[in-house]
Amino acid sequence: MHLPSVKLIGRLFGEALTSRKLRAIPYLNSEMGSSSYGCGSPFSRAHSCQCNDKCTKHANCCADYASMCQRSLSNHCSGSQSINFYGHGCVQLVNAQWNVPGELAGPVHVERNRVKPYLAGRTYFSMGQSSRSFDSHSYLAIRLLGKRFSYTTDISGVGCGCNAAVYFTSMHQEKRATKCGDFYCDAARVCGASCAEIDVQEANMFAYRSTLHSDGDETGWSAGLGGYGPHTKVWKNDEYGPHGTCIKTTNPYAVAAEFPVGEDGNLKELRVSLSQAGCSIELSVQGYNRTAELTRALRAGMTPILSYWKSKAPWYLSWVDGWWMNGTKKLHGDGPCEGAEEGMDCGSHVKFYDFKLATL
Repeated sequence: MHLPSVKLIGRLFGEALTSRKLRAIPYLNSEMGSSSYGCGSPFSRAHSCQCNDKCTKHANCCADYASMCQRSLSNHCSGSQSINFYGHGCVQLVNAQWNVPGELAGPVHVERNRVKPYLAGRTYFSMGQSSRSFDSHSYLAIRLLGKRFSYTTDISGVGCGCNAAVYFTSMHQEKRATKCGDFYCDAARVCGASCAEIDVQEANMFAYRSTLHSDGDETGWSAGLGGYGPHTKVWKNDEYGPHGTCIKTTNPYAVAAEFPVGEDGNLKELRVSLSQAGCSIELSVQGYNRTAELTRALRAGMTPILSYWKSKAPWYLSWVDGWWMNGTKKLHGDGPCEGAEEGMDCGSHVKFYDFKLATL
């Protein structure tokens, strides 16, 4: 067998490195790839291949890099309401028409891959559909078990009684258009339809809460800082807030939600970490007595949703950031917010960006 010379191999390898056509790049391991490591993931010696924009230079891209990541990392998703969802690809955001039945929703804009919900705004991750023609089957159905979902949030200016939310519900499986006309469903039946819901973030500058809800369980099981109900306080009051020693909420911070699987095949816990400037705080929502039911919803796939809304009346959002009162007596809850002043100081909008999905 005739073997090519070392010089010829070097020349061919060099051409592969400098070629602008990704199909000319030598690919590595085809079993593990971008769907496992996540598009844009930093270099790691532990990975058998790489999924970032430098892998083309070093000729160590994963086999699915072109199909899954090249377009996503280019920041050139088509459409004014499209964003890069790293590890998944480009997605279309579909804005709700109604915040609640009879009340129009606020706008949600996309600017430079950043999502900006204004007050009363709500938007859904979709495979591509028009807001004038809603279709539940077009909503993304992300299978989160064994995955990490992460993003960055900017809630500066979001005061007590205001709620900047990132969550998942079973909208893809909803068969009814609901009272809002867009197939929206959640644990609180806001639009008349109930379904499973996982709240990664319900937050303002003073409180943060993550909650698991199976279908029909409006209260759910939660952890974080502030509020009351079946809720575990996990952080000190000075760790998170406008003057937080770890998370200073006047600045953006990163959020990562993990969905590990237990030995029984069900969701083990919802594990959420917030990080900023090298400091991190974590929470874990576990011990939920309806985990098996919620696991079925996770296996079917759930739709990411972003929203921003405020308290309609004093004490209305105390379950997030305040406490429960009976007349003048404080019964329970450890929130930092005074319920009588809720919803009076909400900024015009919030920001979410750098959405990523990766395998644990």
